[in-house]
Amino acid sequence: MAAWKNLAPARQTQLRNLLAAALAQRGYETVDIVLEPSGLAGRYRLYVTAADFGKLDYSERLAVVAGALQEAWPRADQLRLTLQFALAPDEIPAPAPKRSPPVRSHRTGRTRKRTA
Repeated sequence: MAAWKNLAPARQTQLRNLLAAALAQRGYETVDIVLEPSGLAGRYRLYVTAADFGKLDYSERLAVVAGALQEAWPRADQLRLTLQFALAPDEIPAPAPKRSPPVRSHRTGRTRKRTA
């Protein structure tokens, strides 16, 4: 199997627009769609956020997104997804503050005994 290539930014935008249109046909007008690289070349995580998702169970949300994906995206692009998330806006965690690494003094390190 040939190696997957990363999607061009224009193609990512096109796929997001196709998915947004398919979700709009299902009654989800205001959606936020993010494609995030998953660490593997050409593979992505999909985050879909909609205010109306708060009324649905998580499995129902995923079913809505999966149905829209099947309708809107070619099969090859669907296979690029490693994970899919369907979230309500209040479920998005706030970014954690970055902590600086602890400062270690030279005395806290382990010393090695010399043997003759």
